[in-house]
Amino acid sequence: MIGSRLGKACSPGLNTGLFTAFLEGKDVMATFVGHDHVNDYVALWKGMLLCYGRFTGGNTVYNGLPGGNGARVIELKEGERGFRTWIRLKENQVINPIYFPNDFKK
Repeated sequence: MIGSRLGKACSPGLNTGLFTAFLEGKDVMATFVGHDHVNDYVALWKGMLLCYGRFTGGNTVYNGLPGGNGARVIELKEGERGFRTWIRLKENQVINPIYFPNDFKK
């Protein structure tokens, strides 16, 4: 895991099989979600990177992440099976840069 996990993940109560479909299709490298205001981490699970964004709104009760609000940026390159992602904070600071899959190889 890379990033901040300050809250419990908010997954749905019903398992729709979407993750299994991604794994069986073998063409999805990652998923990107938001809404869990105090999470901005990425974690590798069964070969797929699960990624949270970061809260982008103003000053609320949910903005406990270090550095304040920001956004996850995703950079894809044509012809490459991989991507870069990072968090850009409001003041233009970049944190937690990741290159997938290279940063997760043992």
